[in-house]
Amino acid sequence: QARRLQPASADVEFKWGLSLAMHGRVIDALPHLKRAVELQPEDADMRHGLGRALLAMGRNEDADAQFSESLRLNHHHAGAQQGLDSVRRGIPRAR
Repeated sequence: QARRLQPASADVEFKWGLSLAMHGRVIDALPHLKRAVELQPEDADMRHGLGRALLAMGRNEDADAQFSESLRLNHHHAGAQQGLDSVRRGIPRAR
C-alpha cells in the first residue's frame, strides 16, 4: 500500500527491495533497488543495497560498479568496501 501512496519514493522502493531480498526473493527485489538508485543516485546506502543484490545473483561486474560508486559517494562505507573486496576476491555471494 505504501508503494501506491508514494509510487516515486526512493526510500519506499529501497525498503521494499531490501525486504524482498532478505526473504530470498533477490530477483523480485532487483527492480525496486534499481528504481531507488535511479530516484536517488547519490545515496551510498542504496547503491550498496543494489550491489549486494547483484552480487547475490552472481552479477559481479555490475555489483563491483555499484560498490565502487557507493565508496566514491562515502569513502567510509564499510559495507560497500566489504562487498567490493568480495567481488574482487571472486566470492559469488554477499554475506
